[in-house]
Amino acid sequence: MKENINSWTISIVIAVVSVLATLWIASGDDMTFEDVTLNKDLPKDYTKRVLWSQTDAFKYDISQLAGHVIVGDKKTGEFRRGGRYLKPGYEPTVSIIDDGVIYNSKVDKTASSKSNYLEFAAGLDAKQTAEVTIADSSTVLIPWKQVPMDELVQENERQLEEGEERYYIQGVVLASVTIRNYRELAADASIIAGEAFGANGKIFTSTSEVSKDYQISLTLVSLRELALKAFSDPAAAEAAIVPADFTVQSISID
Repeated sequence: MKENINSWTISIVIAVVSVLATLWIASGDDMTFEDVTLNKDLPKDYTKRVLWSQTDAFKYDISQLAGHVIVGDKKTGEFRRGGRYLKPGYEPTVSIIDDGVIYNSKVDKTASSKSNYLEFAAGLDAKQTAEVTIADSSTVLIPWKQVPMDELVQENERQLEEGEERYYIQGVVLASVTIRNYRELAADASIIAGEAFGANGKIFTSTSEVSKDYQISLTLVSLRELALKAFSDPAAAEAAIVPADFTVQSISID
């Protein structure tokens, strides 16, 4: 009986501590938080990840994309899918990433200019912030030695419409993006419910709004640039990878 009472007492203590961890009661003058750094930079490789907004079609088998050529206008983001180019006997395989968290940061609306992954931040108002966690879950990448350079050079010689570009999909990454929303605490508030942090001299508290989505990003190689590079030098060939300064809105099938 005594053991049961002790267990019950411990449970009550744990419950009280849990409540106090998420509900702070204090006067506005007493609440101080050390400012966190907003809008951390994403890893450098994200500067060469071009997002594709149509994730549903290939979300469960991203290997279908790798090796295809796409043709279109980067200004509109509209592309059409062409042929698939792989060396004989080679087939791209998907690698699963178990612990793929590569980015976590509190952000405000100015973060939208940092990366296509953070475009959603443009919709935040002056009193809103968000915590963003990006985790890679699976990837496929065609090694340079398996890229059929000669065939791609021939493909590059095909005539294009004015304004069009031709890209080779060398790699694909599927990532989850989790967003937790925060709102600025009123100056006269005396209760903080939920998680809280300080930034720019203000206090932000979490709301109940949490969303999770998936994003597909593409490693695209410009065939025009590739044709100018030294094929025997992978470092030179990598210079043909397209920077992530646009989003692929759609890929239609010819």
